[in-house]
Amino acid sequence: MDVSVKINEIVRQVSSLDYNSKIQVAEKILSLLKKHKKADSSSVNLTQLKGLGAEMWNQIDVDSYLQNEQSSSKI
Repeated sequence: MDVSVKINEIVRQVSSLDYNSKIQVAEKILSLLKKHKKADSSSVNLTQLKGLGAEMWNQIDVDSYLQNEQSSSKI
C-alpha cells in the first residue's frame, strides 16, 4: 500500500472521531515526534568527528604549541 494512501486512510479515520479523540490522537503523534527528535539529536557517533578541524594543525608545530600552552598556564 502506498504511503499517501495510508495517510489518507488515517486522516479519514481521524476525521470521523469526536473532538476530544482527535486531540488525543494529535497528542500521541506529537509525543512520537518528540521521542524521535530526542533520539536523533542525543546520539552522536564519535567516529563521524574524526579529522574535524585537522586542517587547522597543518601549519602548526604541535610540540611547540603544547610547550607554549603548558608554560603559559604555569603561575
